[in-house]
Amino acid sequence: MNPTTHPETTTQDGNDPRCIPHKLTGPLPVGAECPYPAYTADEQDVWKTLYARMETLLPGRAADEFLVGLKQLDLERDRIPSLASVSAKLQQATGWQVCRTPGLLDAKDFFTYLSKRIFPSTDYIRGRSELDYTPAPDCFHDIFGHTPMIVHPRFADFYQKLGQAALACKDAATEEGLTRIYWFTVEFGLIKNPGGLRIYGNGIISSSGETQHSLTDKVKKIAHRLPRRRASSPAAAAGGQSGEGAKLPPPHPSLKIISAQPAFARHPPTTPPTKVLPITPDRVLPITGSNPLF
Repeated sequence: MNPTTHPETTTQDGNDPRCIPHKLTGPLPVGAECPYPAYTADEQDVWKTLYARMETLLPGRAADEFLVGLKQLDLERDRIPSLASVSAKLQQATGWQVCRTPGLLDAKDFFTYLSKRIFPSTDYIRGRSELDYTPAPDCFHDIFGHTPMIVHPRFADFYQKLGQAALACKDAATEEGLTRIYWFTVEFGLIKNPGGLRIYGNGIISSSGETQHSLTDKVKKIAHRLPRRRASSPAAAAGGQSGEGAKLPPPHPSLKIISAQPAFARHPPTTPPTKVLPITPDRVLPITGSNPLF
């Protein structure tokens, strides 16, 4: 696929090709290896439009940590940033890098890169018809939505440990639980800041519609408690790394409730709790309070 292609059609079976996971057959370009695509003027303007819109909407809605990270990254407002430049800034901040992915990744491939402190990002951007909502990841979601949180060392470590834990899973139920933790924190989490409830989930924060909707009274908020860690071996109990790793109990009931915009995540729960929809008034958002990640 051309790097800047943003197909807005579906396949014969009704699937958006951007939402079909890629199974990698070789390594992805990382950091300085990522080329800068020949974006059209309209594609550059889509980024400029999205950035300007979110810059207006996010104060008072986005988590303090996200806004601090966004300021530190100092992303270009008028043109799509290069993956290489974003990667260099992350590497300086927390030792993370960015690699260029052709689209949605197979779960194992995605978690493998996270475990190595490498964030897979697309470099194509949504079409103008999807300014308000896109069902698939694009570089605005990946760069603007994800990377500001990765400049925080404790969040960056948490992100890596999610990847490592997923790769250590020996059963589908544990992997499903980890996927839901990812789903309802990194992608669609809310947090209590001193100023009130704020957004840090990038599936919300990269969408103007979801950003405006998620904090309203139309959305019920449920406190999010991570399941307790269970050690399945002496090595795991001692905090060491083991092939068995840490075992998790079934997800807390709050993790089974769909959040604001699940269509963005690369690897949604395999048994979603309800039908995936864009903005509706009856969805529920998990909340993390007194967040230990920062």
